[in-house]
Amino acid sequence: MKKLGLLLIILLIGIAGWGQSITKKDSLLKLLPKAKEDTAKVLLYIDIGNLYELDSPQTAEKYYLMAGNLSKRLGYKRGIIKYISNYTAILNEKGGFEKSLVLNKQAFQIARDIKDKLYIAKTAANIGNNFNYLNESDSALYYYETAGRYFEEIGSNYLLARMYEMEQLVYQNMGRYKKALQYGKMAVKELRASKDSVDLGRSLLNLANSYQSNYFPDSAMNYYKEALAISQK
Repeated sequence: MKKLGLLLIILLIGIAGWGQSITKKDSLLKLLPKAKEDTAKVLLYIDIGNLYELDSPQTAEKYYLMAGNLSKRLGYKRGIIKYISNYTAILNEKGGFEKSLVLNKQAFQIARDIKDKLYIAKTAANIGNNFNYLNESDSALYYYETAGRYFEEIGSNYLLARMYEMEQLVYQNMGRYKKALQYGKMAVKELRASKDSVDLGRSLLNLANSYQSNYFPDSAMNYYKEALAISQK
């Protein structure tokens, strides 16, 4: 029996209230005419793109591309990585997984060139997502594992748990339910320590799916109930 896991997104977008979002958007747009052509303007473009992404992805794409172009002119490598990470999220939404993969590989190489372990980990995770979208499970697992090693090395247990969870979902889709259960347990263990109830609830639900796929209905039911209690709270 094949269970569908919940989709995880490596880069989360914080959603403020609608009125607050409009106010912040207007404030940032007013800064643009006076902004110098420097790295701060790159980040300004990214911030504006983030605010447009949910309601106007085409507008967000425009600002991300401007951030990328300015970063390239400045030789601002971290800006290029930020542009790619945000722009490829929009490409993924449109089903442009192949183009997204090419760009994320470029970001991964830049991160390695500047020896930034956090960026190496995040760009590896994004590549893993692309391979996951393309149903290339072995490659997805390789990059999730690579990301996980770097997250563990820098002590980011929360993001390490996210990689465990992604590996769980890939193994579920491969029909390798024992491996899925193994990684699901590891994800829940790390997220319990993080005390993030929202992510823990989602992780418990995925773990329950893995228990159900392994024909442990009692264990599955216990975790479903715990996830429900968190959701109700």
